[in-house]
Amino acid sequence: GTASRPGLRGVPSRMLWVNHAEPENGRGTDGLGERSLSSRNDFEVAFVVSIARYFLQQGYRGDQIVILTPYLGQVRNIRVEVARAKLRTEVSDRDDDMLYAAFGAGEENTPVV
Repeated sequence: GTASRPGLRGVPSRMLWVNHAEPENGRGTDGLGERSLSSRNDFEVAFVVSIARYFLQQGYRGDQIVILTPYLGQVRNIRVEVARAKLRTEVSDRDDDMLYAAFGAGEENTPVV
């Protein structure tokens, strides 16, 4: 099981929860200039990119860090900011089962943001 594995570098716990009161900015775009029906939150975008940068500073490679968002409209915004920050991480809107199949089956200590 995972209980015997070492924790993530640079954080006190395997799982951290963050609450914030920053409202959604409304709807995003679909990447083709069309308005999306999905929400976006610019605070969350900046926050997760900062966390990814922090994990890189802790010695993780970009291909070891996964950014997962429940908002399809936010995926594009995160990808834009990840590219702007020159981070090489996986940004996904896939559900947990697909994420586990892609990254969790054999990976140890992979940060999922």
